[in-house]
Amino acid sequence: MITVLDNFCPHVDVVRESFLASGFGTWTPSSSKVGSGRYEGMNFVGEHRFVLLPLMQHFAGKVVLPNSTFARLTNLGTERAYIHSDRTAGSHTCILYLSDHAEVSGTAFYRHRETGRTEMPLEWLDDEARAREMVEGSEEVFEQLDFVRGIYNRALIFSAPLFHSRFPAHGISTDERSGRLVHVTHFDLIS
Repeated sequence: MITVLDNFCPHVDVVRESFLASGFGTWTPSSSKVGSGRYEGMNFVGEHRFVLLPLMQHFAGKVVLPNSTFARLTNLGTERAYIHSDRTAGSHTCILYLSDHAEVSGTAFYRHRETGRTEMPLEWLDDEARAREMVEGSEEVFEQLDFVRGIYNRALIFSAPLFHSRFPAHGISTDERSGRLVHVTHFDLIS
């Protein structure tokens, strides 16, 4: 499931400015099975409510149970993006684009060539060889199936187990105001 909703957040400018005003830092989770284990450009303090409300309204009649919400700024110096899944973070992911780099930025979705899988199986979390494949993200191992452009105030909602990656791999620009900025919500959807 991939859903794209333009003009998603009525208060998008307030949301963007709230993250720019409170700043960005480095997050080092206690365990990371896929990826660097060190994430620069993270912000957990901002106007999340203005993103969560339209998300809940979109799924009217169902319960949206947020597991994590954050903003992420990626610049040229940020660690390289890798193909991954949000499987352990919830059943769904919502990415709200808070910068407009539609011509050069967005989110790509992939298929694992050998297995034909578009979703990461849970058992891959403990498979070091599969984890290396995702971090390397080579075209020989993964085929890009879809790409959603990063248009300002566009929400991308998808099934969390899907293989995906931010694009471009090395970020955009060198400062907070012109870098790639997104708001991410990992959540469970309950009928």
